[in-house]
Amino acid sequence: MDNLTQDIFLSYARFPAHAGVLKIFNSGRLDLPGYTDLKTQVETLAEKSLVPGISDFVFGVDEKITRKTIDAISDFYLMVDYGQITASRNRFEIEENSFYLAVTVARPIDPDAMDMVEEVLVADMALQYLRQVRNHLKTQDRDRLLKEVQFPHECIPFVAPDLNNSVGWTMILNRANAGLL
Repeated sequence: MDNLTQDIFLSYARFPAHAGVLKIFNSGRLDLPGYTDLKTQVETLAEKSLVPGISDFVFGVDEKITRKTIDAISDFYLMVDYGQITASRNRFEIEENSFYLAVTVARPIDPDAMDMVEEVLVADMALQYLRQVRNHLKTQDRDRLLKEVQFPHECIPFVAPDLNNSVGWTMILNRANAGLL
């Protein structure tokens, strides 16, 4: 668990089109420790493009970088946003940690050119893609999912005018595991 955010990054980088994941790397900034290693890990992922209808990948919590990235996207994208780590003790006084994750599949729309029916269709496609991500986690990553993703979790509609008028769905979950902190 030394590289928590990198592990999450690599886990979800398997789902969008591989070219969409690779384009988030800035080839001019290879001086940051670990940058080249992470890029190499993404380039050599054993599983990639698991949900090819998702063309792009967005990862992180910085609103400005996220907005800039999504402004350049015109198709479906998978966005992983993370938040707080919560530490607690269970009834046996064993420390438990959980890590908040929001996994979104969305697509920018042009509200001046789209009608409500088209918006419904985009939302349904986004939900279908998010369902594919979730089902893969449930079936292919079952042992890991049961250990690290707490139930219940929820899916909520995603409407973000400030993110290139994106419409889609977000799955909110907590990755649970001892020793996250």
